[in-house]
Amino acid sequence: MRIVLFLILVLCASLVIADIRINEIMYNPDGNDNNNEFIEICSDTSLNLSDFIIMDEATNDSLELLQYYDSDYYLIVEEGFNYSGIEASIYSAGTTIGNNLNTEDSLFLIYSNGTIIANVSYTDDCGSGYSLEYFNGSFYCSFYLGGTPGRVNSNKNQDYSNLIINELFVDPSGDDNAAMPAGEFIEIYNSGEEIDLIAAYLIDSSNHKLDITDTNVIDGTIIGSGEYLVVYMNGFSGFLNNDNLEEIKFYDPYGNLIDEVSYSYSEEDISWSLVNGLWQLRLATPGLKNYEEEPERESSFEIEDIEGSSNIEFGDIIKVKLNIYKGDSSKESIKLYVENDDDRISKITKANLPDKFEDYSFTLPIQLYSNCKGSYSDGDYEIKVGWTSGSITEDSFSIEVEDNNEEVCDKIYIEKEPRKAKLEYNLLECSGSVYPGDEIVSKIELVNNDDEDHMVDIHSYVYKGSKCYSGNREDNLKKVLVKSGQSKEFELLNVVDEAEEGDYKLKIRVKRDDQKTTKEITEDIKLLALPLVEKEETLFVASEIQEESNDMSAVLDDSCGSEVKLLYESTGTKSRNLVSTLIIIVLTLLCVFLIWKRSY
Repeated sequence: MRIVLFLILVLCASLVIADIRINEIMYNPDGNDNNNEFIEICSDTSLNLSDFIIMDEATNDSLELLQYYDSDYYLIVEEGFNYSGIEASIYSAGTTIGNNLNTEDSLFLIYSNGTIIANVSYTDDCGSGYSLEYFNGSFYCSFYLGGTPGRVNSNKNQDYSNLIINELFVDPSGDDNAAMPAGEFIEIYNSGEEIDLIAAYLIDSSNHKLDITDTNVIDGTIIGSGEYLVVYMNGFSGFLNNDNLEEIKFYDPYGNLIDEVSYSYSEEDISWSLVNGLWQLRLATPGLKNYEEEPERESSFEIEDIEGSSNIEFGDIIKVKLNIYKGDSSKESIKLYVENDDDRISKITKANLPDKFEDYSFTLPIQLYSNCKGSYSDGDYEIKVGWTSGSITEDSFSIEVEDNNEEVCDKIYIEKEPRKAKLEYNLLECSGSVYPGDEIVSKIELVNNDDEDHMVDIHSYVYKGSKCYSGNREDNLKKVLVKSGQSKEFELLNVVDEAEEGDYKLKIRVKRDDQKTTKEITEDIKLLALPLVEKEETLFVASEIQEESNDMSAVLDDSCGSEVKLLYESTGTKSRNLVSTLIIIVLTLLCVFLIWKRSY
C-alpha cells in the first residue's frame, strides 16, 4: 500500500514539475528594495500556492493568498507590495521573501510534501530596477525598468540581424513633431522571421535616444516577416534634423548596433528611401514598399468637362470637373472663372490644394453674371483655371454662352441699408490754429439711432504727450440728453493760456449712459506765437495794445485837419517817466523851501 502511495506521489510531483516554473525574479528594485521585490511563477494549470513554500539559501516562507486572478501568472510578494493593476494571483511571503532577495542567491519552490517543484540560482547581471526573465531555458535581463509582473516577459532572445532602416521621413509639411500618423517617422523593414521590437531603440548624431514602444508605433511593436514597422516621432522634438549632417543608428535592446544611415540635407514632403540598395529622394510610403520612380515635381491642370446641359445662359451656375496634380509647389490656392478677350462674365471660384505631390479630382461651381441689361454679347467664352497668386492660365475649356436666364432678371433685389450705430457722433467744426488765450471752439453732432432716449457725457481737452494744457481734463464736461431719433449739436470750449508755440492735440470724448467704453475724436491743434509790434524803440505786445485801447475808438484831428493817433507806452517806460517827474517835483519843493527860509 505504501509503495502504491509513493508511486502516486512521485507521479503527481513529476506532473507538477512539468507544469510549473519560476518565470521572473525582481531581486534589486529601483530605489528601496523593501516591499518591492517579487517572484513570478508561471503555470499552464491552475495552482493554489498556499500549498507551497518559497525558500532562499537562508530561510523559507509559507504563502498567503491576497488576490485571485484567472491567469497563468502567480506573484509572490512582500507585505506592503503595491499590486494594484496587476492581472495575476498575488501571494504574500510575509515581511520579506526569504532573507531578502540578494544580488546572488538561489530560490526553491517547494510543495507541501517537501518536493522541490522548481529552483534557480542567479547572480547580479541586470543592475538596479531590471528583473531576470525566463526564456527558452535561461534567464535574461528585462527590457523594462520594473520588469513585467503578471505580463508576458519582454526578453525573448530574438534575432535582430534581419532588420534594416528602410525609410526616413525627415521634413513633412506642417508640424514635424505632429502626433502620429502625421509628422516625422523612421521605417524598419524585416526580412527574417516575426520579431518584437519592444525596447529596441534609435540614436541620432546628437545622442538623442528614441525607444521603440507602444507609444510611437501603430498596432504594436511586433513586425512580421517581409513587413514594415513605422516608428513615429509623435511629439519627440529634435531627432531628425532637416539640414546638415545627421546620422541615425538602430540598436537592439542589448545595445548591439543593427543598422545605421546618414544624410546631409532634405526636401519638404520627400523622404529618404532605400531603393535597390541606394538611398534616394522619393515620396513617403509609411508601412509600404518604397517607390522606385522619382516624384513628378511639376504641377498639372486639366478641365475635364462641365456637368449637365451644354446649353449655357448668362446667370447660370455651371459645374466644372477638374483634375489637378500639385507637384513641388508652395502655392495652395487656385481660381476658376469665365471670360473672353473682352469681358469676364463670372465670379471667381477658389479652392485650396494643401498637400504637395497629390492628385486632386473634384467639381467646382462658377456663377455667371446675368445679362439683364445686355452688357455682354452672346458667343464663345473660356473657362480658365490657374493659381490665385498669378495671372497665368494653366488650362482652359471653351463654352458657348447665349441668351439670358430670365428667371434671374425677374428677381427684385433690395439693397440693404448700411447698419447704423445706436449713437453717432460727428465733429462739425474745430479751431485749427489759435493764439494763447484764444478760445478753441469745437462743434459736435450727436445722433441717437436707438429706440430709447440716452444721456451722453461729452468733454474735451488739449494735450501734448501725457500733459494736459487746458486745465483739468473734464473742466468742460457736459451731460446732455439726446432723445430717440434726435440729432443735436453741442459746443465745447477750451483755452490754452501758458504754453509754447507748436503742435498739440485736441481730444473729444463721448460716452453713452449704457456703455462702458468711451468713444474718442482726436484733432490736431496748432498754437501760434503772439506777434510783436515795435514803437519808439519800445516793444509792445499786440494783446496789451488791444487791451489799453478798448475805450479809445476815435481818432483825434488837429487844427490842420491831420490825424493825431494815440500813442501808448509800455509799463517800463511809464515807470521811468514817473520817477523823473517825482524827482523834479521834489527838487522844486526843496528850492521853494530854501528861498522861503532865506527871506526870513
